[in-house]
Amino acid sequence: MAHRIAGVFVLFFVIGSLALPPATQSQPDGESNHRESAGESTTAERLILDEQSFIPDDASHPGFVTSARRLLVPPELKEAPEEWIENSLAWCDFIFNSMPPAIPEYPARRAALQRLDDILHIQSAPDDPVVRQFYIHRIEHAIEEIRTTRVTSGMRIWKLYNHGFFVKTATVSFCFDLVPGAPETSFQIPHNLVRQLAELSDAMFISHWHPDHANKGVAAEFLALNKPVIAPPGLWSDDPSFSGRLTYANRDPLHIQKIAVTRSERTILVRTFPGHQGPPIENDLYLVTTPEGFTVMHLGDQFSSPDDHSEDAIFKDFARKYHVDVLLPNAWNPRLLQTITSVNPALVIPGHENELAHAVPHREDYVQSYERLTGCKTPWLIMAWGEGYSFHPENRLMLRSIRQKQD
Repeated sequence: MAHRIAGVFVLFFVIGSLALPPATQSQPDGESNHRESAGESTTAERLILDEQSFIPDDASHPGFVTSARRLLVPPELKEAPEEWIENSLAWCDFIFNSMPPAIPEYPARRAALQRLDDILHIQSAPDDPVVRQFYIHRIEHAIEEIRTTRVTSGMRIWKLYNHGFFVKTATVSFCFDLVPGAPETSFQIPHNLVRQLAELSDAMFISHWHPDHANKGVAAEFLALNKPVIAPPGLWSDDPSFSGRLTYANRDPLHIQKIAVTRSERTILVRTFPGHQGPPIENDLYLVTTPEGFTVMHLGDQFSSPDDHSEDAIFKDFARKYHVDVLLPNAWNPRLLQTITSVNPALVIPGHENELAHAVPHREDYVQSYERLTGCKTPWLIMAWGEGYSFHPENRLMLRSIRQKQD
């Protein structure tokens, strides 16, 4: 019992240390942080307190969590009553529909997203038909909104599964990293919903080859409709007859690719930055400009370890060279705040939470997104499956005002 109390004290210490940015964690005059000076912090504390650290799976951790990555979120359930799951999902759906993403955020949204985390971190969640039906319902909700929403100014952005997003303006629509669901599981939307998304979109961008970002069947739906699929060079090169129909991205950001949109006879302008997920995996960072002049940037699984500075070349002086209205980063990037500062967008919408093909410790929580974005001066939104948000020209001034108030 004493051991458990001591463990809880360590967790409270970690959370308390994270409650304020380091610059504001002041001590009384003449005092210093005794634990830090005495070198008494645990491995888990050191890893979590350093915002730039990547927490390895084998890091030491207290027994009440399954991984050091899970220290700042409630321990996951192994199983739960179906009635609790069904009622919880119905409540989440009610909150998401009645309190959509907004700045400032409705407080109840955070509670709903945390409850959704609880459910999706049950080991068996991908196999639960109630959870799968909730996911299908949320994507059906997005499709109906996409179909019926008339965008007259700005752009509306819907969050789909994992790091998938759908963007619609008055003249064009396109999506990023569209997949049916968790790879190699039954947790997927029916094929007819994939087809509807392809019909509603004018183009699709794929950041890299990982199956939670790239799906050949989805790409085939776009190609069958003669719609461009922009992909990393070499994707599906083992099938030349298929890959030959893809539009490979030019990974030189000085080069602007022009993607023709047949439906509206407009053109989407694309700059592709040569990113990577760790050293071995090429990951394309797309900066897309709509015909109306709005810009959205999708980062895929851009990731560098703390001692890898290769991405510095991408983001050095980025905000001076390029303008980004909405940034769509992966929430688990340990350099998230640094990247946001470098890009300097008007708005941030993170992705890659709750990818259910991942092991439970790697199903990134919505709660973790809140924690990682604490202290971010750029306005941000956390969205669930199927939710949308409208970015209007006047948002630029409003969001800039919010940022200035935080400075």
